[in-house]
Parts: sequence; structure tokens; C-alpha cells
Amino acid sequence: MSISERLKLYLFYSKKNVTQLADELGVTQSAFNRIVKGDGLPSSKVLTPLAEMGININWLLIGAGEMMQEGYQPNKDGNTIINNSKLTNSNNTNTGDNTVIQSENDSKLKELKAEIKSLKVEIKSLKKEIQIEQTANQLLRESKLILEESKSVLEGNIATLENQIKDKEMIISLLQGK
Repeated sequence: MSISERLKLYLFYSKKNVTQLADELGVTQSAFNRIVKGDGLPSSKVLTPLAEMGININWLLIGAGEMMQEGYQPNKDGNTIINNSKLTNSNNTNTGDNTVIQSENDSKLKELKAEIKSLKVEIKSLKKEIQIEQTANQLLRESKLILEESKSVLEGNIATLENQIKDKEMIISLLQGK
């Protein structure tokens, strides 16, 4: 997975679009859009704010680790980043809400991971079914060829036997005529 693909995954996960995240990062939409499209690499001007938002830069750059730094999760609305040690949404200072939101996010994350695991198993099963079907189709084609060859050989044998019968009938009639 490329940096571009991981950025797209973060955008999806955080429910943000390119314009929103570019504004939050303090860069132009066109500059950030080039990075998201894979036409450029993020500079420190982009990476530093992303790290401050809780994105694991190792994950973003090389795919190592989890998407978010430990203790950070995008909130339901996609705008608030929650750290277990502090709540960074100025509209809500109640740490009880932090625990509820974190718990909801953890629960949803577990559900998504379980669904992904289930889908991977289903994909693996479907790939096996496709492989079996392809093998069966290949065997069917080969069987048809063998049957066609056998039919042709049998037709040739029948013609030979019919000619032998005619020859023997002719010999019998010649012998009877004497």
C-alpha cells in the first residue's frame, strides 16, 4: 500500500475529504490533492500536523504499525481527535464523555476488524471455489476432446468392420456359387 493509499484510508476512516484535511493541515487543497493522488510526497509541513493529529507517521510513510498513534482515535464526527490522557475538543471538557467515545470507537474498531477478518475468509473461500470451477471446466474441455477423438476412432473402426463384413459376405457368396 502506498502513502497515497494510506492517506485515502485515513480520509475514509476519519470521514473527512481532501479539502477539510488540507485546511486542518494549513496547506492548499491542490498541494494536498497531489499527495493524495500519489503525484507527490508529503513534506514536513504536512507530516508534522498529521503527527500532532495522532496519525502514526511510520504507518503513513512505510506501512509499519497501526494507523493512529497509541491513545488516539478519530471521533464519530471525524473532527475530534481523542487522546486517552486528554480531550482535545474545546467543545467538550467532560472526561466521562471521553471514555464513552473511546469505548464506542474501540467497539466499532473491533467490529470492523471482525468484519474484515470474516470478509478475508469469504474471499479466500470464493477464490478456492473459482479455482475448483476453473479446474472442472478445464477437465470438462479435455474430456470433450478425448470423447471426440474416441468417437472418431470408433467411427473408423465401425467402417473397417463393415468393410470386412462385406468382404466376407462376398467370399461366402462366391463359395456358395461354386
